Amino acid sequence: MLYGKPHRREQRAIEEFIAEAFPTDLEAKAVLDWVDPPILEKLANSSLTVPRKKVEYRVADELQRVLGDPSRIQSHTDILRLACLVIYAVRCDIVHAGGSAVPHDALQLIWSSRDVLKAFLMRHLQSRLGLHPDATGTFIQ
Repeated sequence: MLYGKPHRREQRAIEEFIAEAFPTDLEAKAVLDWVDPPILEKLANSSLTVPRKKVEYRVADELQRVLGDPSRIQSHTDILRLACLVIYAVRCDIVHAGGSAVPHDALQLIWSSRDVLKAFLMRHLQSRLGLHPDATGTFIQ
């Protein structure tokens, strides 16, 4: 989905995709409702960074600050964006650096990434297919 967009910076493509796929805060909240809070905390505690304008953006630290101080939460879209950027940092480190910057508990971090991405993709597919849960949790059109 992301690689089909013509961007020089993948981070920007991720941010734009999230804004397009989940245009309201309520839709971003629906994704995050499927993710257990400890999963987000695991991503936030990773201390991973992504490059931004010739400096390292401490995206995991920013996610940690937002999760640790509810008054800083401006939107669920911001939380989803930050979580996806941390996942992007995990991916970049595994693919490009051979896992050298991923913390020692990398396997747990990868599982956490999987859980967030699963919620993200399921919500996106439901939305694109026009599916909505009924009172029993069964998805209908």
